[in-house]
Amino acid sequence: MTKQKCNSNNPNSNLDKRTLTLNEWYSFGIQNYKNGVVKPSTIQNYCCIYNNHIKKFLGYMPLCEIRTMHIQQMLNSLGLSSKYQHRIHAILSNMFEIAVQDDLIVKNPCCHTYFLPFCMTAMQFIEFRSAYFNFVSEWYHIEYLSTQSTIIYN
Repeated sequence: MTKQKCNSNNPNSNLDKRTLTLNEWYSFGIQNYKNGVVKPSTIQNYCCIYNNHIKKFLGYMPLCEIRTMHIQQMLNSLGLSSKYQHRIHAILSNMFEIAVQDDLIVKNPCCHTYFLPFCMTAMQFIEFRSAYFNFVSEWYHIEYLSTQSTIIYN
């Protein structure tokens, strides 16, 4: 799809790949790639998720400058369940794949992201992991001492 064709579909949009923001690309993508392909309720759900979680973190950024680290940082800071993180990831990944196919970006920045368990932020996960390992090491130490005291040497 050429820039002229893109601009003819939506004359108010800025589809210059150097300055195209994620907000502009998302609006264009929903109108031109999802409208009529998925149910209106699905589009409404996508837009709700985008507006509530993605827009404030990445929406203002130029599409070509968004990296995996930005996606990961956003997912980590949201503190949502991994199921909801997957929904966010699916919406973004699909939009980025279309951008790759349209030669707007070189690769999909959603690749190689991971999802935090439960509803933990990255810091909560690190604290949880640390507390867990402390508990296990203390428990092992107590168990080890209790087995040592029951051994009788002649």
